[in-house]
Amino acid sequence: MDASVIVISIVLYMLSAVGYLAYLLLQKNALQRAGFFLLLAGFVCHTGAILLEMVRQGHIPRSATCTRRCRLPDGRSRASLSSCTTYMV
Repeated sequence: MDASVIVISIVLYMLSAVGYLAYLLLQKNALQRAGFFLLLAGFVCHTGAILLEMVRQGHIPRSATCTRRCRLPDGRSRASLSSCTTYMV
């Protein structure tokens, strides 16, 4: 995966966590909304990075136990993406 897109996703996820923590302390609805939209932006960026990698490799991501030819760190990436999706739903 393109490292810069993943770094952007991680930064957006961390900013979202900061927004939610600030909401817990200050109870301002704007902070909760900002945290959600940062989480959504990270999700979109992360999904885009996975889709770009799928196109680049020419196949869908397989499980982390696939052959050595499959270099995509998809197990960790899919786990973080699914936890983000579960929270948004």
